Amino acid sequence: MWENLFNNRENKIYCKYLLLNKWSKQIYFFVFIFFIFLFKFIKFL
Repeated sequence: MWENLFNNRENKIYCKYLLLNKWSKQIYFFVFIFFIFLFKFIKFL
């Protein structure tokens, strides 16, 4: 029983970590695109 509870808790933490990881990758991707646009805009000026 205790083992099962512990595994469940670990699973929740792992799921949160995966979700966070996924989000952070998307955020980095958007930031990357934003900087490329910014750079092109500055060159354009």
